Amino acid sequence: MPRFRLRAAVLGTLVAAVPVAVGAAVLRRLRRLPPGGAPAPIAPDLAESAPATAPLDLNAATVEQLQALPGIGPARARRIVESREADGPFGSPDDLVDRGLLPASVLQQIREAVAAGP
Repeated sequence: MPRFRLRAAVLGTLVAAVPVAVGAAVLRRLRRLPPGGAPAPIAPDLAESAPATAPLDLNAATVEQLQALPGIGPARARRIVESREADGPFGSPDDLVDRGLLPASVLQQIREAVAAGP
């Protein structure tokens, strides 16, 4: 029976603490409102205003740069660089699949982030 009382006491403390925590969060937000209670205007989304980054050139990328792409670890990155050096430059990102360097599913994940320069 004492274990039940202990669990009930702990649970009661947690249940009592939830409204306090939620109330504190609401108060913090209210304190940030300007006079009059209207929220400040929302700034434009940074993603919309930021310039798009250029795709990574497969014909110039280093092993470290390739590893930063999703689905490409150290071994795949090395194989891509070695293939480029042995078989020549890539004509398009599809060459990664054609040469057996990546599965099509990984290429789909990185297609927008890579390009094959001249």
